[in-house]
This record gives sequence, C-alpha cells and structure tokens, in this order.
Amino acid sequence: MKEFEIIQARDREIEELKKKLSEREAEVEKLKADIRDKYQSYIDNYESIGSLVYDAKIRSEQMIRDAEEQRRQILESADQEAKQKIDDVQFEIDKRIDEGEQRYKTVEEELQGILGMINQVQKKFMESYRSINGIVRDLPGVEQQNPEEF
Repeated sequence: MKEFEIIQARDREIEELKKKLSEREAEVEKLKADIRDKYQSYIDNYESIGSLVYDAKIRSEQMIRDAEEQRRQILESADQEAKQKIDDVQFEIDKRIDEGEQRYKTVEEELQGILGMINQVQKKFMESYRSINGIVRDLPGVEQQNPEEF
C-alpha cells in the first residue's frame, strides 16, 4: 500500500501542480491582456502623436510655401512700385528739361530780336550820320573836314 499512497500523493501533487500551472497560465493571459490594453493605448497615442507631427510638418511646409509666395509678391510689388516711381521721376525730369530748353529757346529768340533791333538802330544811326555829314559838307562856308573827325 505504501506504493499506492506514494502514487496517490504524486497524483495529488501532479493535480496541484496542474492547478497551479493552470492558474499561472490564466494569470499570464490576464497579464498579457493588460499589457495588450495598455500597449494599445500607447500605440493609439503614438499613432495620434505621429499623425499630429505629420500634420504639423505638412502645415509648416505649406506655411513656408505661402510665406515664400508672399515674399515673392511683396518683392514683385516693390519692384513695380520702384519702377513706377523711377518712371514718374524720369518723366518729371524730362518735362523740366523740356521746359528749360523751351525757355532757353525763348530767351535766345528774344536776344536775337534785341540784337536785330540793335543792328537796325546801328544801321539807322550810320545812315543818319552819313546824311548829316553830307548836309554839313554841302553847307556853304563850312570847310571840308575829314568825316572821321566829325
């Protein structure tokens, strides 16, 4: 009987070990489920964070493109404005130069007119001088004088 008791004791021990093993397996499964649940929340958060980072990257790239486009438009606008101001100033300068040239021509024409009048007066004076000199020469009793002395 002793053998029988030993076998029974071993069978009980085996049953006990099987029960413990079963409990351990259940505990392992429970722990796996807990880990899976916790890990899944990390995965969800990780994917959410990854999505946010990706969205932020896309937005930042779009912002950079928008800023570049805005910079290009501002520079283009400034260039056009500068060209327009240069053209306006050049037009004003050309206008003033034309006005100055016109005034110069007017003054030159007036001076030419004045010189023409002076030349006419000088001719008339010379004609009058010769006429008076001729009259004086023809007067009786006046000695002949050299016309340069008169």
